[in-house]
Amino acid sequence: MFRFNKNHIKMDMKKIRKVMSIFLACCLLLSINFETVFASDIETNTNADIMSLDGPSTTFDGRLFLDENGNYSGQLRSGFTTVTCVLSGRTGGIPTLYTIYIRWQGSNAVQALRADNLYIVGDSQYYSKGFLIDGLSATQGYRSIGTCVIPDTEESVYISTNNLRCYFYNEDYWIKFNEIGGWVDV
Repeated sequence: MFRFNKNHIKMDMKKIRKVMSIFLACCLLLSINFETVFASDIETNTNADIMSLDGPSTTFDGRLFLDENGNYSGQLRSGFTTVTCVLSGRTGGIPTLYTIYIRWQGSNAVQALRADNLYIVGDSQYYSKGFLIDGLSATQGYRSIGTCVIPDTEESVYISTNNLRCYFYNEDYWIKFNEIGGWVDV
């Protein structure tokens, strides 16, 4: 018959605590090592990096034109603005994951940028969404608008916009830009 022994249980609890302590210490050491290994694989981009990446762009030179409804004409009081779409690869250390940025720079203070659609196409369509970003009335800057997965088998992708428009700080209406369109090596 089984007899209940309090001393036996106390001794087993000491062993269990000791084993659990060793187990938790090992888990802590492994988590620190894995975090270090993965952190070294992550490619980070600073502001200067994003501003220097190449991508297809379009430039608005300040001259306005008439649209099909007869809206706006003349010239803005300031100069030019270039809008560029850039891809930054290895997002989160994943080789095929790209962050998509819209970058602008020039002499016009950009209040907002929008497009009905931004397409990234190669052997397949990898991205197709519209965007609306706040330019904070800055003459240069960039915003992330999303991510997409582009397989290793792609050498380049075509990036294009549909109905790209800008709202400048010193104007009170949306101004249509020429579309972004061009190939990017990945």
